[in-house]
Amino acid sequence: MYEITSGGQSGTFLFFYALESLATLDQSGAKHGAAAYRDAMGEGGRARNTEMNRNAIEWQQNRIFAFNPKMSHLNKAWIDADPEFWTPKPPPAPAAKKK
Repeated sequence: MYEITSGGQSGTFLFFYALESLATLDQSGAKHGAAAYRDAMGEGGRARNTEMNRNAIEWQQNRIFAFNPKMSHLNKAWIDADPEFWTPKPPPAPAAKKK
């Protein structure tokens, strides 16, 4: 969670959720609408969740972002956790054209 400190409306917070793929979003609606989820939340849990959202969220907007390793400045431990993503090898140079 990040708080906007300049360039945006005061009191704005950003929440970032990592997703393996956009398929996770496709599955989210069905998962939250399933009987197992409703039963686990219970009537009281759903009511508390609705009330919390009503009191805590004034405005909401969803956006999808992709992180670009070339534009990211990370510490070594973070890079070492997924070196293939954060330090990709450059694509091979195209073959030279013959004259």
